[in-house]
Amino acid sequence: MCENDANGASATVNGQKLIASRYRDDGTLVALSDWDGLALTEATPTKSTVTPVQRGAIPELLAERFGLNGFALGADGRVVATGHP
Repeated sequence: MCENDANGASATVNGQKLIASRYRDDGTLVALSDWDGLALTEATPTKSTVTPVQRGAIPELLAERFGLNGFALGADGRVVATGHP
């Protein structure tokens, strides 16, 4: 599943892997990924911070940090589209 919004945010779920990313107006890259453990990364040209997050926080992070609404965790813990943007 791949979802994009008008502000340049995108989320891709491939099997059990997730990556969502967005560039803020100030050029900061914000990414949520579970490729090497679930973490929120914020990167500027001069520094990068990585914050581990809990799987249950994914729907809220997608909505608040990326403007991607309409996601939930299924019974198996996978990200699913709820159909409610």
